[in-house]
Amino acid sequence: METKLFGDKKINIREIQKRDIKIAKKFRDFINSFIRENAKLSMNKEIDLKIEREFLVGVLKTTENKTRVYLVAECDGQIVGSASIEQERWRMNHVGKFGITIKNGYRGIGLGKYLMSKVIKLAKKELKPQAKNYFA
Repeated sequence: METKLFGDKKINIREIQKRDIKIAKKFRDFINSFIRENAKLSMNKEIDLKIEREFLVGVLKTTENKTRVYLVAECDGQIVGSASIEQERWRMNHVGKFGITIKNGYRGIGLGKYLMSKVIKLAKKELKPQAKNYFA
């Protein structure tokens, strides 16, 4: 875990962990906050706790298999950002699909730029075989 200051906000950056399944409600609240603000995500309706747990289990499986890296940003006990790179499969395994979400109130302070650089470094280190191209 790494703690950094972004403006006046003290934010912890860490990789996703198995214990995150126990706090799936925080992840659900985080993602649902984007739906409520009508952010431009592919999702357009709030998700329930069961769906969020299933998502987290899938993320953990792919991180263990070294086909995804996933970072979480937390501030004052809530999730405020995430960034991931997931490796495509088969002939496309040289491509990493990048995703990032930053909660309203935490944008424009450099958190997204920082998470992006950290998740790319982590992907270069962890993904097997190493992705050579990244896209959002």
